[in-house]
Amino acid sequence: HGDCLVIEDSPQGIMAGKKAGLKTLGVTNTVSADELREAGADWVTKNLDDWMPDSIRRVFV
Repeated sequence: HGDCLVIEDSPQGIMAGKKAGLKTLGVTNTVSADELREAGADWVTKNLDDWMPDSIRRVFV
């Protein structure tokens, strides 16, 4: 679990990732940032381009 990041655009997907004990990144494609945060997202972004590989690596440091 330590090196896994769930990337989801639905509250249900975020909740499933959290239930599995994983870190979660919510993407606001279909729902609001607030909805993803309420579902438990650790981070929220509007665009995956903002999460280049170096940003993702920092999640695990």
